[in-house]
Amino acid sequence: MSNSRDPMDTDKLNNALPTHPAWQQILAEWGVISAQSTVRHFSLPQGIPREIRAYLARVHSVGKASLGAESAIDFENLYPPFVTNIQVQVIEEAVILGQGLALEINKPTILPHPAIREEEVKTSYPTSSSRVAQPSEPEKFDGTRALFGHFLTRL
Repeated sequence: MSNSRDPMDTDKLNNALPTHPAWQQILAEWGVISAQSTVRHFSLPQGIPREIRAYLARVHSVGKASLGAESAIDFENLYPPFVTNIQVQVIEEAVILGQGLALEINKPTILPHPAIREEEVKTSYPTSSSRVAQPSEPEKFDGTRALFGHFLTRL
């Protein structure tokens, strides 16, 4: 008997309520969900059944954990038995949101050294301007799957 566990090792009898209207509600409110979620808290609307809430929290965690994994996510393993198209959409969005938020928290930050002020920086070469252009802040990931590639390149 193997001791290894699949990240989505769920009870096969729990099919995450495939016909429940909460899936449609989640998809309709995805913009709010992604805006209110953080890397530590996956924000779902009130009234979502416990089974669906637990299932989505797990797939969101799989997305966050996938950044350090050596292999790609096999989405087929994330889907519950008897999956519907709406479930597929919501599950994939939850995984991608987890990945985006994990990337966002791991972005490099540039902090100026407190002992050096901009006026004190001198160059030994003649230049037209002694000011160095400041890098722009990376965009915040908004949870939109279609913009995930753009977010990664801007990061």
